[in-house]
Amino acid sequence: MSAKKDDIPTLTEIYGEAPARPVLSPAFFEYVLDALKPDLDKALMEAQARLIPQLENDLFDKVSARLQSSVATLSHEDVLLKRKIHQAFADELPAIRQDISDRVNAEIEALIQSVRLVTNKPDKLSD
Repeated sequence: MSAKKDDIPTLTEIYGEAPARPVLSPAFFEYVLDALKPDLDKALMEAQARLIPQLENDLFDKVSARLQSSVATLSHEDVLLKRKIHQAFADELPAIRQDISDRVNAEIEALIQSVRLVTNKPDKLSD
């Protein structure tokens, strides 16, 4: 039996020695990156081509909505400002007119008084 046992090959004899574990060297990573780079570039370009129009549309929609909201707000505030200005002029204009009228009347009265003083002075030459 021992002769038969010696005739049976061992696994190492059949398959050979176990392969050495690959060493993860910089050259290995460089090789892998070189192999994957075209696929990665292609995938990135496809994603970019797909996402850019979508992002542009999303941005346009958001900016457009915000712009419309701002225009509506400004229009409303413009109407309010016009009403306030109109009301302020309606309230203040009569008071301003009265103030100007009072000043002009006071100046006219002062001129009349000065003219009366000049005309009421006795003429010293005629004496």
